[in-house]
Amino acid sequence: MGEETLSTSKDIAETFNHHFASVGKKLAFDIPLSVVEPDVYLVPAETTFSIKSPNINAVSRKLKTLI
Repeated sequence: MGEETLSTSKDIAETFNHHFASVGKKLAFDIPLSVVEPDVYLVPAETTFSIKSPNINAVSRKLKTLI
């Protein structure tokens, strides 16, 4: 879709979709291949965290506020 003017929402959306669906493949050709394994870039975390599971009463109270 070179220089044509797009006027419908569908045509505009399809043009954007085509662009963003194809840009990854184009960029992949520009990125040089690497011999370095990706794990080299990972740094071990110094801290950890955990999330406690909510109890059923807490979930029920929160859901009731949505009504």
